[in-house]
Amino acid sequence: MTKRLYKLLHIRTVTGKIAMFTITLGLIIFLTIHLLLPNVVFERLKGYITQPVAMLVKDAARQMGFAHAQHSNILNRVKFDENLLELLSQYYKQPENQREIKRGIVELLSTPSLLLPGAVSIDELRLDSVSVISQRGDVFCREGIEPYLETFMNMDWYKNYQATDGRRIFPPIFTASDGSSVFSCINSRAVETELYDFVFFQESGWFLSSFDLLKEQNIFDIVILGADNEILYAYEEDPKYSTYDIGEITQNYVYVTPYRDGVDFMMLASSQDEGSKLACHVPNSVLLAPFMPLVMFVEFVIGLVMALFIVLSCLSAKISLNKLKVLTHNIRKIQNGDYSARMNIKTSDEFEALGEAFNLMMERVVEHETHEKEMQYNVLISEIDPHFIYNTLNTITYLAKLNRPDDVVIVNRALITMLKDRLKIKGYESFDLLANEIEVINQYMTIQNYLHSDAIKLIWNISDGLTLQKIPKNVLQPLVENAILHGLLTKKDESGEIIPGEIVISAYRENGYIAITIKDSGVGMSAEKIATHFNPPKEMVLSSDNIGIINIIMRLNYLFNDDWSIGAESAAGEGTIVKIVYPAGGSSLTDKSGDY
Repeated sequence: MTKRLYKLLHIRTVTGKIAMFTITLGLIIFLTIHLLLPNVVFERLKGYITQPVAMLVKDAARQMGFAHAQHSNILNRVKFDENLLELLSQYYKQPENQREIKRGIVELLSTPSLLLPGAVSIDELRLDSVSVISQRGDVFCREGIEPYLETFMNMDWYKNYQATDGRRIFPPIFTASDGSSVFSCINSRAVETELYDFVFFQESGWFLSSFDLLKEQNIFDIVILGADNEILYAYEEDPKYSTYDIGEITQNYVYVTPYRDGVDFMMLASSQDEGSKLACHVPNSVLLAPFMPLVMFVEFVIGLVMALFIVLSCLSAKISLNKLKVLTHNIRKIQNGDYSARMNIKTSDEFEALGEAFNLMMERVVEHETHEKEMQYNVLISEIDPHFIYNTLNTITYLAKLNRPDDVVIVNRALITMLKDRLKIKGYESFDLLANEIEVINQYMTIQNYLHSDAIKLIWNISDGLTLQKIPKNVLQPLVENAILHGLLTKKDESGEIIPGEIVISAYRENGYIAITIKDSGVGMSAEKIATHFNPPKEMVLSSDNIGIINIIMRLNYLFNDDWSIGAESAAGEGTIVKIVYPAGGSSLTDKSGDY
């Protein structure tokens, strides 16, 4: 799996690497924008973004304020009821009548019309009535309120409560012993010398329904704060903040405090004296939710622009780097030996300069290669077997000892003619007239017949007009030499004497080509030897064995590239025919000695 992933990511082309880099960079930029854009939008549009939530908080606080007002009216009606106050004033004055007085107080507290004029029953009001608690610990309430009172009086908040005549306070919402959630409101009043706490109880469901609009918008971190900014109720068990940075809170004004991860909203939900406040912490994600379509649209536009930019960048890089691809292709052609590769770039940039530098370099390389090949070629032309020279000089010496000056002159002139022909390298002559080659070979045969007692006969068979045709220089003589050394001189009779033989050289035109054959009557060659000598492997090039044929192959390939051929036919004891075919029109090189 790892190897496959490596191969998948291992890009070999420059265009591919640029595309991968551009795409990766684009993704990084887009992800960065995706992460930062909501925060940027929030900071720029903070005033607009917080307004919808502020309106919801204001509506919820107003509903709470309405409930508080209703509770206050009920408490005021009860604590100012003359009949109730009369009974309370007599309760401690008449100890002997406390039971009857208490019964009268409970009957009044159970009267629906006392709580709300026109009401028929407590159940119709969805109210849990009002209870009265004296500072001495006596409790007055209708039947069924005991679970509420028991829990309420055991609260730490109530134990630490400092009663003040006329001040209305909202205690924390608590859970009664029967499991119900209870909202309460307390207002203390002095009746003559005694201080009484008037406490209103109500199941909190109706009161907390004020939060429904907030919860519908996924706002759950909601708390109710008391007069001293203590938490009276928290919708979540662990609210975001246990304390709030509270500034000057006034009626109908939503106080907004921004934080890094969200915003606090707070509003007074009662009178300033009561100090009941609604507060909630709203995460940025909730605030931004109505604006997310706008954010997503902006991200889409940015992503589309970036994708278009990446595509155009990759296309531009591909178009530009195609020049580099052409350069690479040309370099590979050079590696394969093709020096004709050139760059034609007209872009007026670095690639054009690179192309011009490449072309200049190739001109110099070709010039250098041509010079080296010309030098090598002329060395090949000028090669001559040192043994042949040694034997020829010995023959001259031998003839001189026999006092045969005329023969010495003949052999000496023949040798001089051959050496002069081999030394024609200053003009870089790659070709020569067939007539001149015939003359050189005739001189060579003169020397050979002196060396071998006229045992070899040379016959020429030249088509009309070909003697003035230029042929590759010094190609025929090495083949004639091979025919003599490996064909005729090795053919001997039973006594070991050389059997006289002949060499026939023919030249003719053949389908736009020049064909030259060298036929001898020697011992012949096997198919294996023909394959070895005329189709030599690379490791045999320029080896000492069979250097003549290798020399010819190298020079013909140099002159005509692949447009030439050389081959041989032979049978044991019947001689060998070597055939060379090359274009009649000329070579791939310029012959400085004249037109071909």
